[in-house]
Amino acid sequence: MRQNQTESERILWEEIRCKKLGFKFRRQCIITGWIVDFYCSELRLVIEVDGDYHKDRTEEEIKQLLFSIDKN
Repeated sequence: MRQNQTESERILWEEIRCKKLGFKFRRQCIITGWIVDFYCSELRLVIEVDGDYHKDRTEEEIKQLLFSIDKN
């Protein structure tokens, strides 16, 4: 998965890795069955970066992901 990063994902990762913003981010991790591009557990923040895959997600799928993160 990490080998297939887009240029945008690579650039963002370089900016947020190693707690450069004061928070730890994980990349391409699984959260309650969803693979997300970047996640900060302390902030409960998911970042999804460009790609055709994301445009196919339904509103219901997005709500399920947000609910899953909020619940945990």
